Amino acid sequence: MQVEKDGCTAADSVQVQVFNTPSIDLGADQSLCEGESTELEANVQAYDSFSWQDGSQSSFLIISSPGIYWLEAQLGNCTARDSVLVQLEPALDLDLPDSILICRGQSQLLQPKIPPGTSVEWQDGSTVPTYLVDNPGLYSIRTHRNGCTAETAIIAIASSCGEIPVFTPNVFTPNDDGPHDSFRPLFPTAVNILAYQIKIFDRWGALIFSSLDQDQAWDGSVQGRPAGIGVYVFLVSFTVEESGEVFDQQLAGSITLLR
Repeated sequence: MQVEKDGCTAADSVQVQVFNTPSIDLGADQSLCEGESTELEANVQAYDSFSWQDGSQSSFLIISSPGIYWLEAQLGNCTARDSVLVQLEPALDLDLPDSILICRGQSQLLQPKIPPGTSVEWQDGSTVPTYLVDNPGLYSIRTHRNGCTAETAIIAIASSCGEIPVFTPNVFTPNDDGPHDSFRPLFPTAVNILAYQIKIFDRWGALIFSSLDQDQAWDGSVQGRPAGIGVYVFLVSFTVEESGEVFDQQLAGSITLLR
């Protein structure tokens, strides 16, 4: 620079040096899936030293919680910094039970709460938002949203739903010839009977047989003597435990005695 005044000249100069600044790129902001972690890489070029916001100087930083993370690098007298925002992607609450009961001969519709932008996949590969369950077993749904994947399982348990199928013959012949010599209700083998009572009445309403033992059958006798041919009425009451449920049930009907 040169200045002239009143015939006088003065000059001065300054030297400016340009230094390279470090190059840092932490990438785009990220979403962190709940319960997981992610890794930030120290992508730095042309530097003397660098450090993360916590003072560490590792080539990567493990992130397990949301927040703003930055990396600062020095090259000579120059400093550069880059930051990235890590946001938490909360786990989806599909509002599904751990288990369901499927009544015999019926079905149940699973209807998870699925937010917009979420894709689903059931255990059989179907991608519809609801699922019709009509058999016992293990069912699962996998969700995908903003790079996060979650899976939920539901156990479907078969249940009588308060009505056990009981077989009661309508005719028996107590004549000591082998088949059909006695009468008793027959329960499914998988059913746990906690309490049981059977009563049999004649056509006038008189009680002629009773038992608390489900394996004890009526042999067609009354007070040790053969009962007459005809129609008799039975009443069965029992308490059942099935798949963790306990309930009472009754059934009534008629049985014809022939000889």
